[in-house]
Amino acid sequence: MAETLTVTTPGLTTVQDLGRTGRSRYGLPANGAPDQHSARVANVLCGNDERAPLLEITALDFACTPSTDILIAVTGAPADLTVAGVRRPQWEPVFVRAGDTVRIGSVRQGLRVYLAVLGSFEAEYLQGSCAPDTVLGFGTTLGTAPHAVDITDTEALTATLAGLEIDVLVNNAGVSRTGNILTADEFAVDEQIAVNIQAVLHLVRLLMPGMVERDLGHIVNISSIAGVYNFGGNTIYHATKAAVHTLSRQLRVDGYGRRVRVTEICPGRVETEIFGRLLGDMEAAQRQFYDGYESLKPEDIADSIEFAVDSPRHVNIGHIEILPTFQVPGGLNFERREG
Repeated sequence: MAETLTVTTPGLTTVQDLGRTGRSRYGLPANGAPDQHSARVANVLCGNDERAPLLEITALDFACTPSTDILIAVTGAPADLTVAGVRRPQWEPVFVRAGDTVRIGSVRQGLRVYLAVLGSFEAEYLQGSCAPDTVLGFGTTLGTAPHAVDITDTEALTATLAGLEIDVLVNNAGVSRTGNILTADEFAVDEQIAVNIQAVLHLVRLLMPGMVERDLGHIVNISSIAGVYNFGGNTIYHATKAAVHTLSRQLRVDGYGRRVRVTEICPGRVETEIFGRLLGDMEAAQRQFYDGYESLKPEDIADSIEFAVDSPRHVNIGHIEILPTFQVPGGLNFERREG
């Protein structure tokens, strides 16, 4: 199908599938379509395997023209779908004649739309999936411009962002170390400050003025329950995430009177590779921290970001605390000494 479909307006589009599950213990995130249901249904409507490659269109307008007759299905967020200028329905198969232009626009009540075609798309695979991974530089993207940059390198970060108008900033990077302040070394302090809060401050400093000037923008900061609750863990990590928590509130003050929204997402335990990197053993971390636990998944956090960003412009979702149902923070320690 890749040879018979010409994309004329790419928007923000990737070739996507359901992801590479079961690889987190090796440090490889699942990736894949955040809206798994919509991706599955689009493929099934076209008679494909539910895990077949399809196009994931994020927020912006998209258009393509086939060189042969094709059958398509469009699912996901409500959007305006037209074929040769005629409005067509989502969530059912649609026949498209050769040369007719398929347009998808005005995405609303969500961010992502899925386009499947009978016979699916050709795609390269990594560990059983074609899902893009920007860290590894893998995947097929249309209309996007990935930039690989060390966020602790302020000069490189400044050069990368120069001239870009960014409407949505998601500060997601974070690192931690084992132990607490009693066992921390200089590197543990400097690294966590550089990644967890210094880089966040610089990104906001570089991008928020443009949002204020345009009267449009949304900053999403990923903090942690470690920033608002006290429990055994890495002291420096707690401190830096507490700083992100406070920063998120302060930015609302700095942007007062302008349509710049700020959201803090405050997650509990999420099944990522962070514990594996801490222990230096992905399989051991999987057994210790995830096996037997109903942890959050990365897509749960992505869904909460989508909910906040997709809210009406007059609504600011300031703080979302999201935990596994069986994870409960809190408690009180009081050591008793005799004599």
